[in-house]
Amino acid sequence: MADLLRVLMVENAAEDAQLVAGVLRQDGFDPRIHRVETEAQMREALERDGWDVILLDYALPALSGVQALKVCQEYGCGAPVIVVSGSAGEEIAVEMMRAGADDYLLKGKLAGLPAAVRRAVSLAQVRRERKVAQEEMQRPADHLQQANEELHQFMHSVSHDLQEPLRMISVYAELIRRKLERVDADLDEYLGFVIHGAQRMAALLADLRAYVDATNLSAPPGEEADAEMALQGVLLNCCSAIDESGAAIVHDPLPRLPVREAHLTQIFQNLISNAIKYRSAAAPIIRISAQRQGAWWRFACSDNGLGIAPEYRERVFDFFKRFHDPRIPGTGMGLAICRRIVQRYGGQIWVESAPGGGSTFCFTLPAGPSRPPQSAAECTHPAVAGRAVAAGDPSREAGS
Repeated sequence: MADLLRVLMVENAAEDAQLVAGVLRQDGFDPRIHRVETEAQMREALERDGWDVILLDYALPALSGVQALKVCQEYGCGAPVIVVSGSAGEEIAVEMMRAGADDYLLKGKLAGLPAAVRRAVSLAQVRRERKVAQEEMQRPADHLQQANEELHQFMHSVSHDLQEPLRMISVYAELIRRKLERVDADLDEYLGFVIHGAQRMAALLADLRAYVDATNLSAPPGEEADAEMALQGVLLNCCSAIDESGAAIVHDPLPRLPVREAHLTQIFQNLISNAIKYRSAAAPIIRISAQRQGAWWRFACSDNGLGIAPEYRERVFDFFKRFHDPRIPGTGMGLAICRRIVQRYGGQIWVESAPGGGSTFCFTLPAGPSRPPQSAAECTHPAVAGRAVAAGDPSREAGS
């Protein structure tokens, strides 16, 4: 049984169409040829679709082969295009193939047409199957993106809606404590639990929202961030904790990075806050370094604090994991947020530590085509000039 072949032929000579039909029949095809000569006729035929192959002459009185090929591409026609011409030379054949034709034959060598048709039809089928497979693969990604956006919106809404009632609970519990002239020890303790619980829940909601923000892959990366300025902003935010603990922050000159400044600020904020909270008896000394390694910057934030036991080094990046005194404030979300931000940019984060020997948190972020890092002295804000110094500063080494 002959193979049905629906052919759209762009050809002005009816006898050439008959010749092509005869060659195809001899090779086991049942060709149904529809011949057109003008662009208007071709467009009308392409509207019907359903063609298995398109054969076109390079030079027609009313339509050139290049223009016919552009019309096929404009309609997104999935049928393969074979140029069959009696006048085109090798240069024109190359031009047509580069423009998107699947094959090229001279009319004087039509014996090779059936093999060319089978080959082109087979390749077209492969392209269609690949396109369908890609669309199937893209569909779960689209659903995941939509789910991620919905989660992001939900968490923002929940965090916003719950913050106010939690604030009210905390405020009115404190007002009750003050209103009562005589509060026995038990009632004072109970009210303290209410106030502390509301404040902890508010902090937890804020951290969950920060984590969802870092997870939101649809968010634009934003402009390039200056790590030096991000660190100075964090030091301003942590002024009270730095003064209270007597902490010293020593840092290398820091680079500019193709990341969001808010993300870089969150990383520094969490690492420095943890280094201060989980300090040993000695005043905290925190060192921040940055080293270019190919396409990445490797940051390290080291301290002289309590350290982390080997079995907890991986688990410290999980949700709500806290392995020290529960009286130390915190939600256990800080390092999970850091890990999610770093992973968002394709980097890695890990900790090197030993109990009582301090900790070094290392993370990598992509490097961009940016200016060399400024020295710390060029960027230090006056309000923190006494707290953050460049690594190797002689005054720091002298103990000042």
